Amino acid sequence: MAHSLSAKKRVRQNLKARARNKWRLKAMRTAVKELMDKLAHASLADAEAAFKAVSKTIDRTAAKGVIHKNQAARRKSRLAARIKARKAAGGRCASREALRRRQGRREEVISPPLPLSLAFAGLMPALRGTAEPPGRCAEGTLTAYGHAPNAKAERPGHPPRGER
Repeated sequence: MAHSLSAKKRVRQNLKARARNKWRLKAMRTAVKELMDKLAHASLADAEAAFKAVSKTIDRTAAKGVIHKNQAARRKSRLAARIKARKAAGGRCASREALRRRQGRREEVISPPLPLSLAFAGLMPALRGTAEPPGRCAEGTLTAYGHAPNAKAERPGHPPRGER
């Protein structure tokens, strides 16, 4: 803990500055998320208007020293590229168009061979997808310890809940 008056004041100042920086970073990230939402669901004009506001927020965050100026430039460049891709897609969501193209020519993926250590450990069927994965019951619902929801013991080696 700081002992001198100036060191105590510096601690107070650092706490305030850290809180301000967290607020600025959170505001910037929220603005970027809103822009991404508008890119996916709103019109192209709304997305472009949001991009102007987001780029102003990113520049202000960089000017205050919260993020580096190169990071600000990189963020704006990537967002501008997304808007440009949506324009090229005729105003439709570019990611949805790419998904439709991929679904048209989907190829079967061949999994690479497993290392011998995994094969001999008895994990081959689970990794190949031929066995039921651990942590799922027969109905396909996730359970805490890999047991069916109606199992008496919650964990292996432990008595049922009422007998503890």
